[in-house]
Amino acid sequence: MAKLSQILSPEYQHAPLVVYSLDGVELLISLPQHQSTTDSVLAPSDIDIFNQSVYQGGPPPNERYILLIKNAWSYRFENSSIDAGTLFLTVAIVHSLDEREKNYNFLDGESCAEWIIDRMVKSYSPLDAESIEELKLNDLPFSETHLWIYPKKASDLEKIMKNGMHWYRGKTGHPSMGEPQPFFRIPINSRFALEMNIHFGGFNPEYFEFPETIETTKEFLLQEFLEHVRITYPPEILAQVTNTNTL
Repeated sequence: MAKLSQILSPEYQHAPLVVYSLDGVELLISLPQHQSTTDSVLAPSDIDIFNQSVYQGGPPPNERYILLIKNAWSYRFENSSIDAGTLFLTVAIVHSLDEREKNYNFLDGESCAEWIIDRMVKSYSPLDAESIEELKLNDLPFSETHLWIYPKKASDLEKIMKNGMHWYRGKTGHPSMGEPQPFFRIPINSRFALEMNIHFGGFNPEYFEFPETIETTKEFLLQEFLEHVRITYPPEILAQVTNTNTL
């Protein structure tokens, strides 16, 4: 089969514009049509983020969230019927409920980074323990490289300025699942934040003329999507941002 390289992206300028008003902060996303056998989710635009009854997850201190968006769209090779790959997207809003008896402030750079790391350690450390136990039971050697990849300290996060607010970027994954996948944590105000998770599927090296460029291609496609995500903050929120040099 011939190697293919030129990838066609969705026409974001013609995609539906999804809008949420989140306690005075406006989130706008040009969202391509859902193209996957998995179910899509699109929460109502007028959802009340203060209404605890609409949150999913267990009771505190378990993680609780509102799933705003679950969507996926495909990329195609030019002049071909072959799919190049798929981008799976989830966007959820989370509310700091003083997990671990800490008073997180998402508008404070140091505090927000601490919250992200605490949440990651809480989510993935049990998986580490399970992975080690499974390897032991099967008499297999294990080392840190066998375990889940996730940010373990603030310096593992990348901080990006966008729309007047710092976004926090990291990656999670497992060596057995290929390259780690990117995520973003985005403050809304001092108590609410967005969790945006990205997962790329497909992108089979057999179809690429230069397989070594696949990760660069994914990053280009991710940045292309992010150009169509806009968050507008009121001045009083931006005025509360502190510790902007953290990380």
